[in-house]
Amino acid sequence: MRASSATALLISASAFLTFSVGCPSAEAPKPQRVDKASPFARGELEKDRGERSRGRPKAPKAREGEQLPEAEIEALLAKAAEQFADENVAQGRTTLGKCANKIPASVRCDGKLGLSMITARNRRAPALYYLTEAARHDDPKADAALYRDVGMALRKHGRTADAALALEKSLAREETAEALFVLGQVYSLDAKRVGEGADTIAKARAKLTADGGEENLDWLYEEAVLRGQLGIREEALAAAALMKSHLEKSGAGLEGPKAGGDTESGGEAKAPAEAKKPVDPAEAKAQMLRARIAELEEAAKTYPTREEYEKQQLEAAAPSPGETGPGAEAELEAPAPSPGETGPGAEAKPE
Repeated sequence: MRASSATALLISASAFLTFSVGCPSAEAPKPQRVDKASPFARGELEKDRGERSRGRPKAPKAREGEQLPEAEIEALLAKAAEQFADENVAQGRTTLGKCANKIPASVRCDGKLGLSMITARNRRAPALYYLTEAARHDDPKADAALYRDVGMALRKHGRTADAALALEKSLAREETAEALFVLGQVYSLDAKRVGEGADTIAKARAKLTADGGEENLDWLYEEAVLRGQLGIREEALAAAALMKSHLEKSGAGLEGPKAGGDTESGGEAKAPAEAKKPVDPAEAKAQMLRARIAELEEAAKTYPTREEYEKQQLEAAAPSPGETGPGAEAELEAPAPSPGETGPGAEAKPE
């Protein structure tokens, strides 16, 4: 390429660039603001949650519809049992739904429907509804096993009050040591029924041995722990005695293994090599029990007796002086007269 041609081409390119930069297009896009999603905008989130929860059936609000005749209920229960056995869970639930939540209640329909749902997370609400209804109704046709299963399911999901109702009905039909122990545990989950829980576990232990069974040290330990929580002198001493019994019957002994070993010059004991090994779990529990026994025996000196404790509870429940309540009358006082005002108890100002 000739020099003159190259120069002409360079001049043309420079002119074009100058025209492009110096004369901006009138149609150049204007800057636009980009709106960022606010973390506090919950509309879409709530919409998504609603879409996800569409597959979660809600619990019924109340019972409705007349109950079927007994013969039809029996047929439905038999049909549902076959469907569950064939793993047709959805069909079994549909079948039980025809007699569940009706008036009057059928605990067999309510309870079995609730038990079939309780393991499904998306059906937790209706399951707990049906189980609670089953626990609160006493149906002569419902057996001890059904009430026990209902009670255990409710206990697992924190419904301790209704779980206790179901387990009580189970015990009324068939009393076993195991059922008594479970009921005692459920009672103990309520802070106001810890003592009742300990007494029920004591009944379970007594029935177990009366029926020919061997002493259950776990039950003994459970009763001891509960009695130690009551803050009453007699109960604290009883808890310590139970823990001592546990140590003796388990073979751990009231005194732990004595540390031994050779002595070196200077009379200092040399720890044996065995002492460096991890502590056995059974011995660790025994050590904990020995320490707890000492704590309970010392605390019992400061705890009120049962008589004193009951008196304190009555005094705490009584209304305080000047407080209105059952049997207490409010004292009405006449307002003091204003200066210069005549009224009851006030003398007229002489003119």
